[in-house]
Amino acid sequence: MQQAPQQRILVLGAGNFGTCLAQHLSTNHHRVLLWDRNASLIAGINSDHRNPHYLSRVKLASSISGISELSPEAIRGVEAVVLAVPAQALRQVLELLKGHLTAEQLLVCASKGIEIATGKLPLSLAEEVLGQDIAEQMVTLSGPSFASEVVEGQPTGVSVASRSSQAARRCQQIFHSPKFRTYTSRDPVGLEIAGALKNVIAIASGACAGLGYQYNARATLITRGLAEITRVGLALGANPQTFTGLGGVGDLFLTCSSEKSRNYTVGFQIGQGKKLDKVLADLGSTAEGVPTAKSAFFLTQKLGVHCPILTSVYQVLYEGKDIGLATIALMTSSPKEEGEWML
Repeated sequence: MQQAPQQRILVLGAGNFGTCLAQHLSTNHHRVLLWDRNASLIAGINSDHRNPHYLSRVKLASSISGISELSPEAIRGVEAVVLAVPAQALRQVLELLKGHLTAEQLLVCASKGIEIATGKLPLSLAEEVLGQDIAEQMVTLSGPSFASEVVEGQPTGVSVASRSSQAARRCQQIFHSPKFRTYTSRDPVGLEIAGALKNVIAIASGACAGLGYQYNARATLITRGLAEITRVGLALGANPQTFTGLGGVGDLFLTCSSEKSRNYTVGFQIGQGKKLDKVLADLGSTAEGVPTAKSAFFLTQKLGVHCPILTSVYQVLYEGKDIGLATIALMTSSPKEEGEWML
């Protein structure tokens, strides 16, 4: 496909994924402004062309400039804004854009999660804070994409979804490259649900490995986890085909099967008997599945959707349920018809 002309792009959030997207966009010949509240982190990016806290071994492109103050002029001066902040901080960052971002600018959300206080996904949050006109044009970016591999130029494929097919295609042009294939979709809600809930299932998968269970058990858990994700998605009006794509089963498989996954790592260590507070303190970065386990539990209760794996993760993390007992409860539940996930 034809490469988009050079764009000025603002990336909000200089964590692992925000940094890797900024680097990718720069290698795709765009000029990138990378914002983060951490002034020392931004100073490191500007002085050494390295993020001192995340992906620190990567030499960042000279076309990336860092800022720690988000001015109206910085927002208005770009063609596209990419959200790459933790999901629980998303509302606060959207408020910074309010009144300055226009519907003509492309808004891309790479944040994955569900707001605990309201049970809202990023698209609903954008609609509440920024208005319907901007939300209609917002694009969700998700898929199997470890940040460390993206910056190494490893082949990667993601989905970009929007209510507006034109906005999705515009996003595709900006991000697509031979090593970062970008596929469009018209189902942002399905992509958001898949991206959020796969992190919770990844905690369960890691715990399964930490308990000593091998590949049969993990394959079963991942497959039944996909069934739960699909049930929730269908209850919210998502397209079932979304869950068989890159942002569905692709991202789920990656996150649930690799030690590079922070959520898998959290689950693995809990499976080995470590306490959650200690695990998170040692992790040093955000594991989105931990807060999402709480918001997902409340959402499934509200929707009346049967999700035993998601519920078990919530009970282990937040109610102190013994992980061994949680596993036994899952394995001894009544037998089901596999196609029930479609109901």
